[in-house]
Amino acid sequence: MRNYLNAAAATLLLVLFSSGCELLDLVDIEFNSDEQSANVVIEPNTAGTYVEQEEIVTTDIKGQIQDNGGSFDQLSKITISDITVSLVSGATNLDAFKSFEITIKADGLESKKIAWMDDVPAGVTSVEPNHTPDNLKDYIGKDTYVVTFIGELREDTTEDITLKISAHYSIKL
Repeated sequence: MRNYLNAAAATLLLVLFSSGCELLDLVDIEFNSDEQSANVVIEPNTAGTYVEQEEIVTTDIKGQIQDNGGSFDQLSKITISDITVSLVSGATNLDAFKSFEITIKADGLESKKIAWMDDVPAGVTSVEPNHTPDNLKDYIGKDTYVVTFIGELREDTTEDITLKISAHYSIKL
């Protein structure tokens, strides 16, 4: 019986490899990326004003894919698994912001809204906004991309406010 199972397994492998199919093509690989982050500095302004600041993010998604046993050619999907906006400096909390959205753009691609919060809660220093379930592989798969924070001020600000936008991505090969 054991010889029969060994022969069946050997036959299956022979068929797979002779048909040009690689074993990695038969296995779904999915993992979360390392943190990708950007700090944006919002200059002082008045309540009701929309403020906008962008920052370039350099990524090594290709290296992370290789580290997890795949190749960039196998990449099928990159989605946001979590995203956080945190206060770094310039205020005691996020009360200055009524709402915000975060967009992404990359070379040759249109700007796309990836996260938003319609009503920032009072007294918090960090929030996890709603985010898109869309496949972002065309954006995050580039060596660099740009994130833009667009926020509506709830109150006047008198000094620069630095925010950290950090995200992890689910990567599927």
